[in-house]
Amino acid sequence: GLVAMVSEVDLSRQEMGEELNGKRTRLTHLRRLREEASDQNQREWQSEEMAVAAQVQALRQAALTLDAERDDLQSSVDDLAQEIDDVERRIQSQEQALLEARSIVDELRPSVADQMCEVESIIQVRETRRHRAQAAQAAAADLKN
Repeated sequence: GLVAMVSEVDLSRQEMGEELNGKRTRLTHLRRLREEASDQNQREWQSEEMAVAAQVQALRQAALTLDAERDDLQSSVDDLAQEIDDVERRIQSQEQALLEARSIVDELRPSVADQMCEVESIIQVRETRRHRAQAAQAAAADLKN
C-alpha cells in the first residue's frame, strides 16, 4: 500500500535525479561547444541551451513535487503506524482486564459453591421440619378422633 507508493516515489525521484545529472552534463557540454562555435552557431546553441535549461528546471520542479508527495505518504504511514500501536495497546489493556476478571471469578467460585451447599442444607432442614410438623399435625388429629 502506502509503503510501496513511497518506494515508487523514491525510485522515480532517483531516476529523475539521474536524468537531471545527465541534462546538467549535457548543458555543460553545450556551453563549452558554444564558446567554440561561431556567432551563427552560437545562436543555435543558445536556443538548445535554453531548452535544456528549461528541461532541467522542469525536472527540478518535478523532483520537488515528488519529494512533497513522498513526505505526505510517509506522514500517512506514520499516522497509520500510530493508530495500529494505539489499537494494540487497547487490546492489551482489554486482555489484561479480562484476565483480572477471570481471576476474580475463579476466586469467587469456592465461595459460591460453599454458599450453595449451605442453602441446600437449609432447604433440607426446612423440609425435615415441615415433614415433622405435618406428622405432628396428623398425630394430633388422630388423637382428637
